[in-house]
Amino acid sequence: MNQNTFRPRDILNKEVAGICGVARMTDKARAAHTGDIGSYKYGADSEQDTAILAFLGISAENFQEAAVQIDHDVKLGAWILDNCERSSEEVSKFNRKMKV
Repeated sequence: MNQNTFRPRDILNKEVAGICGVARMTDKARAAHTGDIGSYKYGADSEQDTAILAFLGISAENFQEAAVQIDHDVKLGAWILDNCERSSEEVSKFNRKMKV
């Protein structure tokens, strides 16, 4: 990734774990790890990430470690769902809130 060309997925993208914002945060976590994040912010530096991580109950450090080690969106999504302890109803409500 090049700092000038890095663009994370859209905030409404639900490709990872079926949760809005997680795919975008995955891209930023991986880019931050490699130093290619450019002007984007990850974790505590990002209000969006802070809200998503709080919902998930996963620290920015643990999320980034998983995003880097699990280089497959479906497998990462399974890890997130195994570690977040949120019901499908809670995820649906969170997704509706993110769309507003």
